[in-house]
Amino acid sequence: MRHRTIRSIIAMLITAATITAILIVTLLIFNWFTADHPKRSYRSLDYEVAVQPNGDLKVTQHIDMKLDSRGKNKPWKQLY
Repeated sequence: MRHRTIRSIIAMLITAATITAILIVTLLIFNWFTADHPKRSYRSLDYEVAVQPNGDLKVTQHIDMKLDSRGKNKPWKQLY
């Protein structure tokens, strides 16, 4: 009797783990095909600011962008 109970518990745990794994994979696949993937996005945007001896500010901007293909004969323009 005790071995049956242990086997039943193990079977239920394996079934629950399998169902959970299937649900996770299904949700990941669903998210991949339905998520909005922008053609242009920022990876990082950093500023360096230094005060000059005369009080002026020297600002340097570092931009890291991801630019996906826009198709044939449609290059990215005026990115500044």
